[in-house]
Amino acid sequence: MKLQIFLQKYWRNLSINSKFRVVFGLFLLLIVFIALTGFFALTAVHTKTKATIVNNMEFQRLVLEMDNHLQHARRLEKDFFRNWPIVGYEQAYQEYVSAYRAEIIQLNQANAELQELVTAPDTSDLLRPSYLNLSSYRGLINLYADRFEIAVNNVSELGATKSGILTTLTQNSVALQKTLTELNQPELNNIYLQMETLLYQYQLTHDVEVMQNLLTILTNFQRMINDSPELNIKQKEALLALFELYEENIREIRSLTVEIESRVNSFDQHMLLFEPISEQLIILATRQVIETQNSIEQTTAGVRFLLGLAVIVSLLLTAWLAYLLNHSVTKKISHLTEVAVALQNGNLDTQAHIDSADELGQLSASFNAMAEQIKTLISNLQTKAGTAETRLAQAIDSISEGLVLFDAADKLILCNNKYLDMHIKIADILVPEVQFETLLQAGITRGIYMDAIQRPRSWFEEQLAQHRHPTDPFELQMSDGRWLLISENRTQDGGICTIQADITARKQAESELRQLLEIEQEQRQLAESLRELAVILNQSLELDIVLVKILEELKDVLAYDGAGILLQQGDFLILQQATATSEKFLNHRIPLQLDTVATQVFKTKKPLIVADVHDEPAWIIWSGGEKINCWMGAPLIIGDETIGVITTDNFTTDFYDDDDLNVLQIFATQASIAIHNAQLFNDIQTAKELADAANEAKSSFLANVSHELRTPLTSILGFSKIIQKRLENRIFPQTAMDDRKTKRAVTQVRKNIQIIISEGERLTSLINNVLDLAKIESGKIEWRMVPLNLSDIIDQSLAATSALLTGKNIKLERDVEPNLPRVIGDEHRLMQVIINLLSNAIKFTSDGGSVTCCLKKEANEILVSIIDTGMGIPDTELLHVFEKFRQIGDTLTDKPQGTGLGLPICKQIVEHHSGRIWAESAVEQGSTFFFTIPIPDHVGYDVSKTDAFRTYGKRDEN
Repeated sequence: MKLQIFLQKYWRNLSINSKFRVVFGLFLLLIVFIALTGFFALTAVHTKTKATIVNNMEFQRLVLEMDNHLQHARRLEKDFFRNWPIVGYEQAYQEYVSAYRAEIIQLNQANAELQELVTAPDTSDLLRPSYLNLSSYRGLINLYADRFEIAVNNVSELGATKSGILTTLTQNSVALQKTLTELNQPELNNIYLQMETLLYQYQLTHDVEVMQNLLTILTNFQRMINDSPELNIKQKEALLALFELYEENIREIRSLTVEIESRVNSFDQHMLLFEPISEQLIILATRQVIETQNSIEQTTAGVRFLLGLAVIVSLLLTAWLAYLLNHSVTKKISHLTEVAVALQNGNLDTQAHIDSADELGQLSASFNAMAEQIKTLISNLQTKAGTAETRLAQAIDSISEGLVLFDAADKLILCNNKYLDMHIKIADILVPEVQFETLLQAGITRGIYMDAIQRPRSWFEEQLAQHRHPTDPFELQMSDGRWLLISENRTQDGGICTIQADITARKQAESELRQLLEIEQEQRQLAESLRELAVILNQSLELDIVLVKILEELKDVLAYDGAGILLQQGDFLILQQATATSEKFLNHRIPLQLDTVATQVFKTKKPLIVADVHDEPAWIIWSGGEKINCWMGAPLIIGDETIGVITTDNFTTDFYDDDDLNVLQIFATQASIAIHNAQLFNDIQTAKELADAANEAKSSFLANVSHELRTPLTSILGFSKIIQKRLENRIFPQTAMDDRKTKRAVTQVRKNIQIIISEGERLTSLINNVLDLAKIESGKIEWRMVPLNLSDIIDQSLAATSALLTGKNIKLERDVEPNLPRVIGDEHRLMQVIINLLSNAIKFTSDGGSVTCCLKKEANEILVSIIDTGMGIPDTELLHVFEKFRQIGDTLTDKPQGTGLGLPICKQIVEHHSGRIWAESAVEQGSTFFFTIPIPDHVGYDVSKTDAFRTYGKRDEN
């Protein structure tokens, strides 16, 4: 009992902060109690289930991941074999094969992780038998991947762009077609068209039966060639030689197609082997997860009971603490609130009664003392309020603006003397309690408001609405010439306080300033129109458009009923462009020897105004121009030469003045420049069209001649190689070499045949270069722009040109900066550039020298440089090395090997890639050829997720 009394006394004497600290301390202990209970319970659950859950979930995840990778690989495999005939082998390989290999690698990694997981010591006995299934699964994966690679290689043999049999067949087909065209055999051509139709059908369907039908036609075709009486022996041999190559390609295509189809079909059977293994692994993982869930549920039930008991205990303690706070603090605060409300309502006799020693007891005493002080203050304030009211009335009368106050019922409360002076005509009715509507109506009746004179009723309604719903300040014009700025605002009790300021002086200043601004605006409009004229005219170079725009802009600053521009052509002024009345005289010719107002302006180079054309002797009255009375003209001058006259006319006499004449002269100055530029542009366009026509004729001639030369040259090379082969294999071995003349003749024949073949191949290279250059210049070449690494192209080019070093003591070096970004380009064309530059460098470098290929990044470009230590290029030749058919050295004595088109082709290719190419050299010190390829802004993107191949230009049908 004594302890309870002691605790009550101790609690009563505690401050509110201390009471809250004690209560919240107990709350904190409860939270810690519940948290510790939950922690130990969850630790028990975690300890029991951690290893099992982790292993089982990881096993299930890896099984699903293996199945996912297998499905992705399967889809990529099907996409590759379905799409390569459509997009081409290279694009299909890049888009699907690399991704397929990545999926197989990830599939094997997941399988390896599963095997490691099921053999771990803490793995359940239920999962351990799956090790054998995983080993079988891995073997099936590797067998599937090996078979896929074999099938991809078969597709490469069939459809690769450079080395594929389909490409070889196309080349042989072109040669066969040209030969048949030259022989002019309609029957054979019809058979050939059937063959091409079947071949096109095969390219669409890849059907083996189509190839079999094609072989049947080939047999008939061969028999027709042998039986044809119109063909001589040489023609038959040439045709059969091409035919044998064509037939061999068809048989190889049929064989590869059968093999590819067989392998693709085998993949579906192979997939059936995976299904039982995958199903067993998934069932095993699911069963293990179910067992783990049952174990977790048993442990969780015990944890729930323990946590529920802790929560019940905590709720009981919380209820007791809430009761303690309510009794000790909340009731006392409610009592103080009631006292405060009574004081607020004016009941200053109310007293607070709290017997505790805490802050609430102190606040109770403060309330009681404050009530006594408020009583004293109210008495003092009532005395001071009377004094303040008197002073306020004096202050209102002393302000320079008129002030009037209306109550919520729109009755006048007060107004100052300044307001009375502003409204002297209604001063007799400006008394308290008068309605605002009465004052407004009296002002209208007595005519003190300017705007109300013409429309009293509507103006009354507008002002009344403005007064009852005040917004922004507004201006009001009085009938005696004064201007008032009126600002109305609502008071807190719903009344209206209006302040009126006399702004007559400001309005007069604004009027004067407005006049000045109008003058300035006219000048500014003139300047802006001239600027717009200069911008618009300089944007166009077509003479007719320029003339029309001049007259349109002139309309913005000069009023006219008609306007025109006359330009000199020989001994005449011709009206080239006109508007309105002047359009009737368009293209009219005025001889310069006549004395007219227009010729006067042209000859004197001075502007002219004719106030009344009917009083002007030099005025020519044209039919339809009788309405014209005033005319104005200004010369169009370039340097010291007058090129024409610009004119305006008006139906009003004496319409234009000197200011208008100055404006017209300024326009004439701007128009002269634009007209002169347009005339120059027309001359340039004419010259360019002539040059383009000549260049097109040249390109067409080269292309036609090259095509005509390539056909017989192909036959010459083919027969020469056949003759060489048969001489070497059949005739020369049977020829007795004992006789010196015979031996010398055989040697001479060999040498001559080799010269024919060598020169034929060089001529073929020349023709191909001419055709390539013609295609590039005409935009008909096919560009395959893809992201690529220039370092790989450098390596391939060095490997391709290494054969040129055979028998030479020349060092070929490579200097490539590491980690270079990729660029966008045509791989084969860029390789053509590098190989051409390397070949030139090796050709002009003596034994003991070196050729270096460098690659580095500079700013936002990749710089490629080919450096040699050869004989160098003279300055006079260096300026022309990129010109067509230009070769270094004396072509009569040095006999350079080449066509003179390699470097021009390189220049065209590099410039198509938005790059630059140039050369630096010194005689006897070597040469360096440079070219750059820009780095795209988006370097680093995933090529497999983009449209890697982009083709620009038109496909060459030849």
